[in-house]
Amino acid sequence: MYLAIDKRKIRQRLDLLELKHWWVAEMIGVNPSTLKRWLNGRINAARDENVERLAQMLGTSSEEILTKRIKTLN
Repeated sequence: MYLAIDKRKIRQRLDLLELKHWWVAEMIGVNPSTLKRWLNGRINAARDENVERLAQMLGTSSEEILTKRIKTLN
């Protein structure tokens, strides 16, 4: 399932924790360009497992970095 992510909330947590974007991407198992697209709004949704890993890295819950659920066609 894909979940709509809130780029503003993600960016705030990254800045607060002073985390490097490339390092976070590596730790959660996505390409750094994917994280960059999430942060600039080019990609508005992420797989639920990626959202969960990102939330753990940011020390928050997945609900805190979501906007709403999106159903996939798969």
